[in-house]
Amino acid sequence: GTGPYKFVEGKTNDGVVWRLRSTPHPYRKPIATEVRWRVIPDPSQRLNGLRTNELDVAIGITNPDLIDTAKREGMTVLAATDAYLNILFNKREAEQTPLRDKRVRLALNYAVDKEAIARTIYRGYGTPIGQLAAPNTPLYNPAIPPIPYDPARARQLLAEAGYPNGFTLQGLDFSNTDPVGISVMQAVHSAHRDIGVNYQLNPLEFGQYVAVALGQAPRKELISA
Repeated sequence: GTGPYKFVEGKTNDGVVWRLRSTPHPYRKPIATEVRWRVIPDPSQRLNGLRTNELDVAIGITNPDLIDTAKREGMTVLAATDAYLNILFNKREAEQTPLRDKRVRLALNYAVDKEAIARTIYRGYGTPIGQLAAPNTPLYNPAIPPIPYDPARARQLLAEAGYPNGFTLQGLDFSNTDPVGISVMQAVHSAHRDIGVNYQLNPLEFGQYVAVALGQAPRKELISA
């Protein structure tokens, strides 16, 4: 592009190399003559790369245990909005299940204690939100609060929707590459069971999950059992 670096090399699932252009940039004066972005899926390996000076910077480490370890070892930790977890449903396919009713979807939200998840699983690094946009992004609206934890309201909404005893879905697909994300999904699963909504968690490798997300494979959570 128009930046001070030019693309040199890129390999799928390996990394990208950028090199400083020979012509000076009109207003940027970068220090590094070469920048290498490496693909290292395991966050523990990224942390080890910092320890051995193999890496200068590691991004996307969301595991609270690894963050605490980095702090104890004297590493500089910069926290910023990076990723967030939502459970999304395809509207057309959801028509086959109780999820077609807005009251049911609200009940699933009221059933989850998001503050507790942020406090325990995320060790205070997580922030509950009530919208698809993440904080510090252009579309985020701070005036929209997250739906509060209210299991009694959740059960009331299910009863109003015609499911006083809950219901069962076949399962919920999710990516199992992040230990913290797995813990969050287990907490959500437990909260839904408490209000009578039952399903199996279906952990998928990231490639499989991408196929589901792109519609190349069926979403099991949208099939009534």
